[in-house]
Amino acid sequence: MAQTNQQPIPTKELEKTCLEAAEAGAKKALSYFNKTFKIRYKDKVQHAGTIVTEADVAAEKEVIKAIRKRYPNHSIVGEESGGTEGKGYCWFIDPVDGTGNFSRGLPIWGTMVGVAFNSKPVAGAMVFPVLGRKFYASQGNGAFADGKKIHTSSKTLDQGMILCQSLHRLEYIQKGLACIREFCGSVGGVRILGCTGYEGALLSEGKAELKIKIRTTPWDSCAPAIIAREAGGVYRNMQGGQWTTEDATALAASSEKTFSQAFKRLKPLFHGRGKAHRQ
Repeated sequence: MAQTNQQPIPTKELEKTCLEAAEAGAKKALSYFNKTFKIRYKDKVQHAGTIVTEADVAAEKEVIKAIRKRYPNHSIVGEESGGTEGKGYCWFIDPVDGTGNFSRGLPIWGTMVGVAFNSKPVAGAMVFPVLGRKFYASQGNGAFADGKKIHTSSKTLDQGMILCQSLHRLEYIQKGLACIREFCGSVGGVRILGCTGYEGALLSEGKAELKIKIRTTPWDSCAPAIIAREAGGVYRNMQGGQWTTEDATALAASSEKTFSQAFKRLKPLFHGRGKAHRQ
């Protein structure tokens, strides 16, 4: 029996639907990978950072279908189809996270599905079909990758690997370079992978210590946030508060100590950045 938007739902049930929906979307997107497909651009500037492919749209439809089958009364917000977040449960979909990579035949991309209750992430899943990886979690139940429980790293920040989002817009370039400059010479390294979900996956399974999102959206961070938290990590905004689907920035860390050290250094760069723009 389908739940209404106001009834409490066991988070493990939500996690199961997140994973099933993400698998459906990833399977559809994979059918387009390394083939000829239609593309368009979100902005006047036409590059990999603004591209939308035929696969994005098709995959999102599959995800929505899977969610609607189980929870027909819940709000859904998709990167491509839009939507409005209502009170109670709301699902957030990034059908092809890492579209730039996808469009060039690079394997680091996936489908992300997260669900929040009153703007707080409670379950999520990320499926990376070319890599053969699946990550999922729900509040109070731990985080898993391919059936095995995962945990964040115990390395210190000076030993750490830092992941920064793609710098394809002028604002991102300026802020991103400032962030990288802040840590130059004092950490193990900085990587830009072009796929925010996979960055979150690496942090959650202990392969990185910090993840910087200069600009984020609910579909970018809902699933990674709950997975990182359930793996023992921290996922907050650049004002230091717990990240919610209303926030426009995010800083994820492997531990409270790592977060505190990084936040102290990065906070001045993000002064005044607050709530996310709703589509």
